[in-house]
Amino acid sequence: MAYCTQADIVLAKNDALLKQLAPDGAGGISASIITGAITNADAIIDGYMLSGEYTVPLTSPPGIIKEISVGLAICFLYGRSDNTPEQEAVECARWHGILDKYAKGTMSLGAADVTSNVETVTLVNFYDEDQISSDALDYP
Repeated sequence: MAYCTQADIVLAKNDALLKQLAPDGAGGISASIITGAITNADAIIDGYMLSGEYTVPLTSPPGIIKEISVGLAICFLYGRSDNTPEQEAVECARWHGILDKYAKGTMSLGAADVTSNVETVTLVNFYDEDQISSDALDYP
């Protein structure tokens, strides 16, 4: 399941711009170009999430993932053109920066899609506290 839809991208950008970025040859918007951009965006998201210990694809992604998917899909659409405005390049970097924070664990999506790679460790106390005097813990 995609994290966003063509309708989400149309809401984010106007039709005239999308007709330029994803032309269908008949004056409209190419659904296949938009779908390809969404697929690429979602693959980038999943790559970051996988390195951040999340199970992908995310089964119940929060709204921010939809926003990132829309943003990255638009980045891919601009990448098809010869002229990407500086503001769009900054936005693309911002989306990657947010994903990097999820991957590094400095931001969290919550526990729903986290994969547990932690092994259970049992600690055994080999010493009885009554058998060790406080003098034994002092170093010379």
